[in-house]
Amino acid sequence: MLMAGERYERIDLLYPGNMSEVWLARDMRTHQEVALKILKPVIEDDQLNHKAQERFQREIKIARSLKHQHILPLLDSGWTHYNQRKVPFLISPYMPERSLAYIAKKQAPWQYWTLAQTGDAIMQAAQSLWYLHTRQPAIIHGDVKPGNFLVRVVRGARPTQRCVELFLFDFGIAHLKDVSVEYIEVSDVIGTYQYMAPEQVNQRAYCASDQYSLAIMACWMLTGRFPINVGANPLAHVVDPPLAPSQLNAERIFSSAIDAVILRALAKDPEQRFPTVLAFAQSLQQAIEQQASEETTARTISVDLALDVLPEERSRVPEATMHPRYTLPPEQMQFSLDPIDIREGLVLDEPIAPAPVKAATTSGRREISGRLYTPLALQTLAQFDLPARLRMLSWQPQGEILACALYGEPPCILSRNGPVEHLPRVSQVEDTHELCWSPDGRILALSKGGEVRFWDRVEQRLLPLVMRFQARSIVAFSWSSTWNMALWVGERVVLYALPLHQLHIPQPPLPVTLSREEMSGSGVLCWSPDGKRLVAGTRSGHLMCWRIGQRIEFLYDQVDGEIVRGISWAPDSSFYAVAFRDNRVEGWERSGQQRIFQWSNLPSLPRMVSIAPDGRVAVVLNSQRTLFGFPGELAPLYTLPVSFQATWSPTRIELAALDEGNDTRLTIWGG
Repeated sequence: MLMAGERYERIDLLYPGNMSEVWLARDMRTHQEVALKILKPVIEDDQLNHKAQERFQREIKIARSLKHQHILPLLDSGWTHYNQRKVPFLISPYMPERSLAYIAKKQAPWQYWTLAQTGDAIMQAAQSLWYLHTRQPAIIHGDVKPGNFLVRVVRGARPTQRCVELFLFDFGIAHLKDVSVEYIEVSDVIGTYQYMAPEQVNQRAYCASDQYSLAIMACWMLTGRFPINVGANPLAHVVDPPLAPSQLNAERIFSSAIDAVILRALAKDPEQRFPTVLAFAQSLQQAIEQQASEETTARTISVDLALDVLPEERSRVPEATMHPRYTLPPEQMQFSLDPIDIREGLVLDEPIAPAPVKAATTSGRREISGRLYTPLALQTLAQFDLPARLRMLSWQPQGEILACALYGEPPCILSRNGPVEHLPRVSQVEDTHELCWSPDGRILALSKGGEVRFWDRVEQRLLPLVMRFQARSIVAFSWSSTWNMALWVGERVVLYALPLHQLHIPQPPLPVTLSREEMSGSGVLCWSPDGKRLVAGTRSGHLMCWRIGQRIEFLYDQVDGEIVRGISWAPDSSFYAVAFRDNRVEGWERSGQQRIFQWSNLPSLPRMVSIAPDGRVAVVLNSQRTLFGFPGELAPLYTLPVSFQATWSPTRIELAALDEGNDTRLTIWGG
């Protein structure tokens, strides 16, 4: 829509708002796409319109005075007609990847970025705010939040490299502060409650107020949670103490230095915060580096926010305007292996000589978070001391041996009664992310970066089939007993028929797409042991199931609302267990129509779940303990001194697990 004599044609509404709207527009002189922000008049309130116009004109004045690499530039401004009113507008570059808040819905920073990448993004934001605070007069942004940072994705960034460039925008409630005053009085409590500093609630604004808001944003990016539960009551910032990042996400943050930096920036008194927003960001980067130095190999989940762009689109669409499409031909997908009950882990090494069989050393009942649990009557069958952290474990379907993916090392294969087998130290298999077995237990599928390869244990070689994909972050991976491989990439689950002969052909077969529009950007999936059902769980709380036969049927989509942390099937395929983020595990019979047990209020967040051949369920907790119980019990009653990873053999009452307090010792327990 273009008014006569106007330069900018509105194409599509991007951000509807109460007081303004942002449109995708076309500059009719240059034919470039731009972002057009228009003040939206309130027809029945001229006084409110006048006040909004003053604020909009101040925004234009501030934006015109700024020139910084991490601040969105102002290209033009003026007046236009909207809803039969003459209103001001401003023009800025169009950023097709939109805001940090928008991309987090698809690729959450706390899941897909390394800590170093998060620290770099916070530093960019701090640099833009520091630039504002050092102007004369100083500028207080007043509404620092993920939605006010536009993003440009850095393609192909490695875990140690910058993955996004941030651009601060929206100076609609910014304030000018003269150097002679400590703070400014504001007439209204305006801003976003979740990120609002305590003094803003009391209608005062400091430069340190932006630091507080950035610390809230940093905590959200690091952990996926907010340090203060605000809801609709901003007074929570005034009265409630913040939670430390390690309390919000202990799996990702365990550094007291990171906690100290965030909590200082969240001090109620602005004078107790860092002297500048830049000092805060620098301290946070140092704390992140300290955690990385304490951890031998830090988590390195890569990010590629333009996950699924068709090759023909790449050839005709400029890099800066690519959108994620999530529809890939098979040669453009990347898979990473994800057995149902193991996500992140610790490590294995060459085993020491098997320890003599002995009873579990725990005597008497064990207290965990105020509850008493009975030691599980299992014996130590074998122990392996490991040189580094373990990514994941995978039992062979026959239950004879274990495959282990290691950080920085080739995978190894372990047996209670045999030597350790190390895959060759070649680039194709070193630092394998995840792995899983073929139905016959002969082939090990290996995922690394953008590839899936296949190791023949009998012939001791890599097979010809190599599956290469552009997507760098794969959600889940599972190989069924009927030789179907399910892969979750972006928002799609695809199915490949991969019988043994297909692995000797370099070109993969064409896939079948199973997914529905409700699939979110991360979760878990796994096959029933009989290969007839595939269950997937998402971050948005969807639990979905497909039945695989002569034709594929979508059976159900249960919506729970809580993040699904893990799924495991009973070895006889009679039921499955689901672990949820709200400290809960549920069991469902195979049709998904009847819940057979529910364990609520577990002592801490469940990391994973696994089911033994006798139906006993193991729940690995975030508090580094593992609980056990049968489906007929009201709650798990037993425990073992094992942590982080614990998975039952599919054929024997044998549990492979990392020892409590020693993340480099793997024990196989049996009963």
